[in-house]
Order: sequence, then structure tokens, then C-alpha cells
Amino acid sequence: MVDLIKISKLIYRTQIISFGHYILSSGLHSPYYLDFTMLSNKPSYLKTLIGESIAYLDKLNVLDDTDKIVGILDKGVVIAIPLALETGKPFALYSLTKGDFSVGGIDVNDRILLVDDMLSTGKTLCRVLDDIKEDYGVDVKNVFVVLDREEGGFERLTKREVKVHRLVKISELAKILKDYGIISDEEYDIIEAHLNEVRSKI
Repeated sequence: MVDLIKISKLIYRTQIISFGHYILSSGLHSPYYLDFTMLSNKPSYLKTLIGESIAYLDKLNVLDDTDKIVGILDKGVVIAIPLALETGKPFALYSLTKGDFSVGGIDVNDRILLVDDMLSTGKTLCRVLDDIKEDYGVDVKNVFVVLDREEGGFERLTKREVKVHRLVKISELAKILKDYGIISDEEYDIIEAHLNEVRSKI
């Protein structure tokens, strides 16, 4: 059973989430930001998060259907490499800048689990899926992200018949942090207002 309370507290304690004004890689403006590379300074917390990720993926039998883990540079690497090491799965790292693999590669018969830290609009993941299909003839059917920002990416990928496995959604994270008095009502309302605005445009 995945412990969302533990995961949510971990995200806050490691300062992954911050509030302000940010422009995301998707071009969206956001009043909050999440940076999972903060876990590079907290290996024990990273190990805990990977353990929860494996429990979640095992429950869905995703890892049994995975031959290779592919992480997306840059920030997806902080999740993909330790996930591969803990599961004993081979891994490769894909660079959107290069439009190819920077580390390792894949075979046409590989069953791929594409891993990133977060899902926003899904445009980045769609580009990677398209590149891998065009260059290697591989249809990636499974994607794993630690957090879904709920900004349309899940819907975009689902329409492509890709299974998106999300450890936690931003709405779940916000509610847990608010219920435990970790973030203020004002900070919770900021997240909810942003989500409502984004949802109205999906």
C-alpha cells in the first residue's frame, strides 16, 4: 500500500515544493514549483521515495512488464537511475536536446517504462514518445511520474493509449499538507485556484 501521507511530508521536508511566480518549461505560469533534484542532497529521503514508487508499480504489475527503464534528461534522471538500481532493471537516458540517447539505448523488442519526475502538459513526454517510435520503432506503452501537476498531461497521454502511472497528484499532495497543517489555507487556496484555472482550459 502506497503511503501518500509519508510521500507528501517527504516532498515538503526536502523543500521540493516552493511558492512564488514561475514559468514552467511548458510555458505555463505557476504560483508554485516542484524540484525533485532537491533529493540529491537527501539520499535517505530519495531511497524512501523510490521504495514507495516500487511498491506502487509492483501493485500494478508494471515492473513485471518492463525490460528497460528510460529516464528523461535532466530532472527525470534523479528518479530513473535509483529506480533502475533498486529494481535491477537496465536503464537508458534520453536527451531531448540531442534528440537521442545520451546513455545506453533500446532494442525494438524492449518493453519500456518511460520515467520522469513530473507530468505537466505532457508535451515533453509526447515528443520523447514520438522520437523513440520514429527512430527505434518502439511503441512505449507505460509512463511513470512521481507527481502529476494535473495540467492536461494525463489526458493528452491517455488519448494516445499510453498508461500513465502517477505516484501522487498535486491535488492529493495539497490536501494532505493542508490537513496536517503543513501548508497554510492561503497556500492551499493558491494551488486550488491554479488547478481550477488550468482545468477550465483543458
